Amino acid sequence: MTMRGDPAIGPATIAAAKRLVLRGAVAISSNFASFMRHQEAVAASVNVPVATSSLLLLPALLRQVPPTAKIAVLSAGARNSRERVHRVVDPGQRAKLVIGGIEGVHYTRTK
Repeated sequence: MTMRGDPAIGPATIAAAKRLVLRGAVAISSNFASFMRHQEAVAASVNVPVATSSLLLLPALLRQVPPTAKIAVLSAGARNSRERVHRVVDPGQRAKLVIGGIEGVHYTRTK
């Protein structure tokens, strides 16, 4: 499965992680699903735990919920999120995910 996300931001993401560690970070977390593409490279570049997306929690959460329970994944774009749950490879586990996005919803930004 192809992972979405701009491969060109990989070096910048690694450089930012290294700067954070130099500033004293003992762990790095982000919540930008496109960073999942760079999870392994960023984690290998620093000597602290790295979690580039909350989607990385899905396998652990799926093991903890009752067999009939489902877990919701809410994102800006559901289509991209369906592709990003690639770390959940078991079809039975994937069936327990309910994925939805806000695409098509009218919203207003304020400055």
